[in-house]
Amino acid sequence: MATHRFRSVLALVVTVTVALLTGCGGKSTPDTASSFISIAPITQTLYPGQTQQLVVTLHGQDGSTSVVSSGVTFTASANGVATVSASGLMTGVALGTGTVSATLGDKSADAVVKVTPLFPGPVFIDDYAPGVSFAPFGGSTNNLTVDTQEHHSWATSLKVAVPASGYTGGALKAASPQNMSIYNAVTFWAKASTPVTLATAGFGDDAAGNVRFKAEVANLPLTTEWAQFILPIPVPSKLNENAAVFHFAQGGSGTPYAIWFDDIQYESLPTSVLGAPTAAAVGWTPINIDLGRTANLPSGNGSGNTVSFDLPTLTLTNLGIGYFDITSDTPAIALPGSDGTVKGLGFGTAKLTATLGTLPAGVGTVTVAPASPTSAPPAPTLPASDVISLLTKVYPNSPVDTWNASWGVVGSYSENIIAGQTMEKYSNLGYAGIEFVNHEVDASQMNYFHVDIWTPDMTAFHVKLVDFGADGIYSPAVDDTAFEIVVPVAAAKHWQSIDLPLSSFTGMNFQHQAQLVIVGEPYQAGTVFITNVYYHK
Repeated sequence: MATHRFRSVLALVVTVTVALLTGCGGKSTPDTASSFISIAPITQTLYPGQTQQLVVTLHGQDGSTSVVSSGVTFTASANGVATVSASGLMTGVALGTGTVSATLGDKSADAVVKVTPLFPGPVFIDDYAPGVSFAPFGGSTNNLTVDTQEHHSWATSLKVAVPASGYTGGALKAASPQNMSIYNAVTFWAKASTPVTLATAGFGDDAAGNVRFKAEVANLPLTTEWAQFILPIPVPSKLNENAAVFHFAQGGSGTPYAIWFDDIQYESLPTSVLGAPTAAAVGWTPINIDLGRTANLPSGNGSGNTVSFDLPTLTLTNLGIGYFDITSDTPAIALPGSDGTVKGLGFGTAKLTATLGTLPAGVGTVTVAPASPTSAPPAPTLPASDVISLLTKVYPNSPVDTWNASWGVVGSYSENIIAGQTMEKYSNLGYAGIEFVNHEVDASQMNYFHVDIWTPDMTAFHVKLVDFGADGIYSPAVDDTAFEIVVPVAAAKHWQSIDLPLSSFTGMNFQHQAQLVIVGEPYQAGTVFITNVYYHK
């Protein structure tokens, strides 16, 4: 590697003082009369997760030396900073400074280990920084190369081939989370083989779904000449465990071309170059959750979270919720967590207030409702002589063979007693068969079919009545009749009454009612409770 390139790589490596002791070769039985032992390296730089083997050397009084392969005891002063194995392999754990000691009989030697962030700032200067790799976004087509022909500084740049169709994009990721809180901006240089607009560039998106500290800018103008771009870090102190150090995405336009990136790095810029945020917003939409459940606060793609700067003039979009501080006016109802979620702790509605640093970022609402009914629907008041009941508390119920026939598509079924009333619960409902074949119902003198439902998530509920005809068996080609009606419903977590005129069931006979089929929308994705199931005049 050329000297200037070697220096650029060195600029990417953080200096950590770590001494790693390792036994490999030499005397198997050291001469304890020898004058001293030494450890190498005596200082070492490690980033979290990086390892280094230590070597212990025995120095004789006559000036001879030999590497010690056994009998050495290694200890670390701060295992929370760096650990050392029995063989002298040291591993960086977390930021800090510690000491590693090697002991051989009555001899000892120490080394200092300093664990620092992976980066002193650079991500890609003349090559990927140590431990940095590329992770593609889902569905992307990627061809990234280290280009020795084009570069802004030093000897190379990162070339991205943009396909004619589809898109290219992904994240440059560190091997482990890094503390980037000492920096206030990500800067990079870019150009293209033809003038284009770069769709997105940013940081904090690891291409695996973690976007809690995402920030990006859209529609950056690229020309055929190198230009620098500055992406402010919204709240630097929050970016203390970041592995997703840079990302980009660009869609094809019918003709392939190239984009180059260079000198991608984290920096601490003076206030004359980088001003403070001037406005921030969270893209609040009403949140509805069940009691005891959690919901994600708006974060990342499509969140509507933004922060604006006047120096430079730009707006970061799709901001991760982790940059914001969220408080609740009623924590006993809705309690926001540090992980970007809110938990429902009590029934009612709470207001969540977001701030970014000292900037107000808006107010959202969280409504916490029960995951199942806590009360029964109104009891029917019709005379018993005008009702044929399958499931009520008020009237005698005609026997039902099963409320969940084996041929149905139901995630789970259970019978529940709520507020003293029997209710049938269907979760992940595709369709359920309710059979009373052995106890057919003659509903020919009735005028309506009634059912009360409670659902947290359905948008429609289907009712299908099936008459087996005079032969009393399922024989569609002989004398069976059936008809299905779709009823729009509200996913509102309150009881809804469905009363369907039997005249709406076109072509139906009602003398030998033997089956009721219920269907949910969305299919196999909703939950419903039903009760007060009856025919009536």
